[in-house]
Amino acid sequence: MSRVTFWHPARGLTARSVLSGLAVCLLALPGIAAEETAPRNGDSSTGPQILAKLGFGTKGVQRVLAGHLEAAPLAPSLKRELSLALAFLVDPGAHEMAQKLDNGLAIRDDPDTISFGEIRGKGSEQDFLALHLDDKDVERWLHAEAGEGMNLSSGELAQLDALRKRLGDTQPVTDAVSEVVRNILLARYRAYRASGLAGIAPYQRGRSRVTDAGRELRGASLASKKLGVFPAAFDEVLLEYPKELPPGLEEDFYWLQYRAHGERVLMLAHRFSVPEDDYYVSVQRQFYVSRGYNVEQSLSALVPSSQGTLVIYTNRTVSDQLEGFGASMRRSIGNKLLASQLKGLYEKIREDVTVSKGKRPDQKRSSN
Repeated sequence: MSRVTFWHPARGLTARSVLSGLAVCLLALPGIAAEETAPRNGDSSTGPQILAKLGFGTKGVQRVLAGHLEAAPLAPSLKRELSLALAFLVDPGAHEMAQKLDNGLAIRDDPDTISFGEIRGKGSEQDFLALHLDDKDVERWLHAEAGEGMNLSSGELAQLDALRKRLGDTQPVTDAVSEVVRNILLARYRAYRASGLAGIAPYQRGRSRVTDAGRELRGASLASKKLGVFPAAFDEVLLEYPKELPPGLEEDFYWLQYRAHGERVLMLAHRFSVPEDDYYVSVQRQFYVSRGYNVEQSLSALVPSSQGTLVIYTNRTVSDQLEGFGASMRRSIGNKLLASQLKGLYEKIREDVTVSKGKRPDQKRSSN
């Protein structure tokens, strides 16, 4: 039987899955700043109204508009989902901050990052050559079983089972297992590129029980659409990718191997951004995660308002481990932990940028 250790999904979401997503959005600031600050598209939503839609109370709205970074829980699309929103007004150094993040802090300099690589076009084995497994990885993949210990489809489990039978117990296996794992990742990437959410193979949890990760991402996307905060064209891309992509869409894909809870995890991610009227919106979607949690989707947006440029960020992370006895308490703790992590990460980078510009770390936007 595979050993299942309880992971809190919030602990797996560090700089790599948050700040790189914000960076894509913040890098659009020079263009946004050159435009009018009041919406031109007929939408009467102001900063306070948008924040209210995201679940911020009166006090939270006031703190955001006074220059603080604030978090608010979002209504989950599933019982096994962690979900929250962050919001803040952009400081003058935000574009520099975004460049710092985009240049690699969010992934390359994350101490939990082991290796990563971009995936281009149709993808090839060459895109995954930097991926290497250690002895513990090899053992885990080679002896993977249906269940919550690993996120694998029935077909992927069959590939590993066939490899195990072919190799036996005495032959060197690292290269052989690494090749199969690279092929699994490549196949998942190609299926998602071709069919979007419908192309995500379900995780086999038992003989006849599966977790449909594509359906979970669809639920997260529908919940985001229901908020009425993001442009309709962007909501459609979330749900219908790769069909009818809007003009101006920019996207990239990458794989990442990182440590969480002392264990090594692999994931595939899709980042894309869409300029739409006065909005600039980006998404980072983890459409495959090898273990620990099922999927994750974060949305970032720049929203011009009468108060200035408002940055909003939402995160939805789904895990089977947030079900069952004590799940409500784990979700509550997880949302608080995730909010604390995200706020701490952002403040650290803002402090770094402030210091680099010759200012004191405590010099922030004045509050009322």
